[in-house]
Amino acid sequence: MKIEMHSNDKYEYYSPHVFTYNRKSGKLSYDSIQMPQMGFLDFDENFNLIENKPIKDDLSGNKKVFKQVIKLVKNALAIEKEFGHPQDIEGGLLGDDIYLWQTRNIVNRK
Repeated sequence: MKIEMHSNDKYEYYSPHVFTYNRKSGKLSYDSIQMPQMGFLDFDENFNLIENKPIKDDLSGNKKVFKQVIKLVKNALAIEKEFGHPQDIEGGLLGDDIYLWQTRNIVNRK
């Protein structure tokens, strides 16, 4: 299961943090820090290119976020079981609360 999270209000311009949950081992890994997407460039008022740097929000050591993501995984697995299909779920975290506002079946099309 892949979990993508944005921790910045510039989500349109940044690739997400990526977590992966291995169903067989039950392990959660943090695979990617949120980074600026290629193709989006920022310029100052004199049209000089501003170098985009990674958001200084490396979540690899953040135990609180890992607890929230595990809670999210448990909820996602329950939703998947209820619908009988893997789900694409959209939501957010605020404090210790998880808010889910949309879910849809992921269907393999052959």
